[in-house]
Formats: sequence, structure tokens, C-alpha cells
Amino acid sequence: MFELIPGTGVVLPAGAGLLRFGLEDRATGRTLAALGDARAVPMLDATWSRTARHHDVELAIGSDEVDWDALEPTDPLLRSIVLSRARPASCGPAVTPVVLDGIDLFGHPATEVLDVLGRDLPVGLWLGSPPRRGYLTVVRLAAAHG
Repeated sequence: MFELIPGTGVVLPAGAGLLRFGLEDRATGRTLAALGDARAVPMLDATWSRTARHHDVELAIGSDEVDWDALEPTDPLLRSIVLSRARPASCGPAVTPVVLDGIDLFGHPATEVLDVLGRDLPVGLWLGSPPRRGYLTVVRLAAAHG
């Protein structure tokens, strides 16, 4: 089970640990390695990014860009986590739960999930385009800016 914690990050399944916003590249790589085969892949607007897969859920993470105009530029840190289903929305629930506040976002029809969550989603959470029928296929959790 992936557990989304807005403002903090994502608890990874199988005891792989917490993927926390603000981690630097090496620490993120070590955390993802506990989940399985993590690969570096290019991602738009990210200095570094990686993907990993756990059963039927793909995880894509990305860093922020280096602020070269800052007085002391820092290493880019983890800022974005995207979880997506490997199967189409019409194929039923995902095998691997993706949970927010006890609600399996990929385990119930999108209309039910949206009814329960309501309009006020946590800051940094984006649920993709809900299908007319079927299940959500992508969820993005971003670090709060500030």
C-alpha cells in the first residue's frame, strides 16, 4: 500500500520507508531502492527524476530545479510524486492500494472517491482527469511551496 501524506510525502509499500519531500537525490535513490528497481528518467522541469514500479502502480518522482539566482544555490530536492496505474480505468480497481485518509484512491470508482473527498483537496494533491466511468488512473502529490 502507498499512503499519501500531504505536505510530507508517501509511505512506500512493503516496509520500503517514507519518501519525504525535501530529500536530496542520493537519499531518494536509497529509499526507492528498498522498493525495487528504480531508474533515472528525464522529467520536464526537474533537475533529477526517477521511476519505480510496485505491482500495478508506477511511481515517478522529480526534484525542483536549481535556483542559480539564489545567493547560495542548493542541491535540488524531491518536490513531486506521481503514482499511476498500469491498467486502464475501465479494468477495475488497482491491485496495490493508493490511500489518502483511509480512502483507496485507485480501489473505488472515481465518482465515489470524488464524492467522499469533496471539493477541498489537500494542498499539493491533484487527481488527474476522472473518467466518466471507471477508476482514477493518476495521482500527483507535490511539496508545499513556501
